[in-house]
Amino acid sequence: MPLQLREITPDDDALLRLLHSPAVSGPWDYCDDPPGQLLRAGRFGGGARIVVDLEQGPVGDVSFIQVPYGPNVRSLAWRIGITVLPEHRGRGVGSTAQRLLA
Repeated sequence: MPLQLREITPDDDALLRLLHSPAVSGPWDYCDDPPGQLLRAGRFGGGARIVVDLEQGPVGDVSFIQVPYGPNVRSLAWRIGITVLPEHRGRGVGSTAQRLLA
């Protein structure tokens, strides 16, 4: 299962809608706000990428944003969010995607 991360393109709209639907993201990672009202990580020093299995195509997405946990710059830490299609879960996709961010 060789993975890579790539930039999100307009062609990914259907995949992103699926990944962030209640059926895939589950009740704890789903919000029903209209897409135009969701915060984009890029505005806050972060971003997002599509997770691609080089043998099977896109399998999820990963987002990252800096979050302060204290009063100074040294308190900034990366918060990472990952959504993987159900049929690809349990194979190490999420942990590998996090390592690829490094």
